[in-house]
Amino acid sequence: MANLAPAKLILALEASPERREYRRAELAVDGELQIIDEPGAYPVRFTTVDVSEGGLAVRLTTSFRRGDRVFVTLDFPGNPFLAIAEILECTAATNYFDVRVRFTSIADGHRHRLARLLTQASGNLEATG
Repeated sequence: MANLAPAKLILALEASPERREYRRAELAVDGELQIIDEPGAYPVRFTTVDVSEGGLAVRLTTSFRRGDRVFVTLDFPGNPFLAIAEILECTAATNYFDVRVRFTSIADGHRHRLARLLTQASGNLEATG
């Protein structure tokens, strides 16, 4: 039987790219989610955990299914923000569900208002941080 030297395996791995396309701001904004494809579905109220130009995270007492299409309303002063979105993830915790939502359709005017709010929020965070 031949005596073989121990083999070494060397792998060169590339760093995974950041999945998020948009920077998130920890903002508490009130709003509603309403499932689009279920006639008679009631809107569910929430307060955001964080918001970005691409979506938001909320905590709910109601469960949603991954892939549910929802209508999102955020209660911006003077004029609500409106978007169509998709539920990316709904994870059960002890007394609530952590829900991640990705915007799929936003009118340009609403997108610009959201971008301005996020810019203001990040400026306020930098000023206080």
